Amino acid sequence: MEHMNNSYDKINNVCLIILATVASVSALIYTKVIMIPFVISIFFFAALSPIIRTIQKRLKAPRPVAVVTCFLIIGLFTALAWLLIIESFMTFYDDIDTYKSKAIVFVDTVSIWVSSFGFNLESDFIQQEIRALPLVAWLKQFSGGLATFLGNTFLVFVFTVFLIISEKNAKLEKKGLWFDVKDKVSRYIILKFLSSFITGVSVCILLYALNVEMAFVFAFITFLFNFIPNIGSIVAATLPLPIILINSGFGLTFLAALGGQIFIHSLIGTVLEPKLLGSKMDLHPIAVLVFLIFWGLVWGVPGMFLAVPITAVLKIVLSRIESTKSFAELLAGRMS
Repeated sequence: MEHMNNSYDKINNVCLIILATVASVSALIYTKVIMIPFVISIFFFAALSPIIRTIQKRLKAPRPVAVVTCFLIIGLFTALAWLLIIESFMTFYDDIDTYKSKAIVFVDTVSIWVSSFGFNLESDFIQQEIRALPLVAWLKQFSGGLATFLGNTFLVFVFTVFLIISEKNAKLEKKGLWFDVKDKVSRYIILKFLSSFITGVSVCILLYALNVEMAFVFAFITFLFNFIPNIGSIVAATLPLPIILINSGFGLTFLAALGGQIFIHSLIGTVLEPKLLGSKMDLHPIAVLVFLIFWGLVWGVPGMFLAVPITAVLKIVLSRIESTKSFAELLAGRMS
């Protein structure tokens, strides 16, 4: 009888866990409009807090002055980046017809090359589709998305300011769950930002040296997508290739851009990042990939950016609960 009761208890616990998981995921999806900016602001707060304390210590400035200085520096760099991005898109908008003409010429060249091998490429149909591409409409959609992004950025800014204001000026006690979470997340974000910045600058120098149009935009995308593990660098490296193909074809510029980006991402991803990050997140690559897919399904692209720090926080919390320690060890790849 006792054995049957234990079996029922286990079944009830499993059912409760499944129901709680389904309810939590549903709530995350339903509240993502607010939750995504809020979670991003928490991670920004975790990253900015040690920087603000460093400014206080080095400049011997009051906390309000350190906070304003930090936000001014971030605001200036952000404004400069957006000005360069807008200028690049305006240039692209002015040259839309030129890009379409170059794309049609490229299709003709490829069609002739393919026909030499006995294959028939329907170049007329492809050219017609290129002429009908609604590039202007896409740019307008991008502008609308940019406005939404700026609105979310303002919401993130407000949340972050309130979190910083609410933080006590006294030194934090270096123990407890909150300290572990904040310390690990802040280290990851700062070091990942550094490696992503180096990657973006390197790609920017490479593309500018090859006279690739919209080089800064592609470098900025590389910087952002480097925060997405595994697939982010692949997507970022392929985005400039269509522009290069249209302008230069399968020439030295294309090979140099492709090979150069592969070298940069490989060098930073396999040499620099492991030295900077080491095993600080203590997450197995398979666990990162699984949660990357999960958070991508739940919150879309923002979820993919947040997948690693959220999973790291989840692992810390699970490691503090006796009944879930084994799952935390599983996330770290320790099966025993």
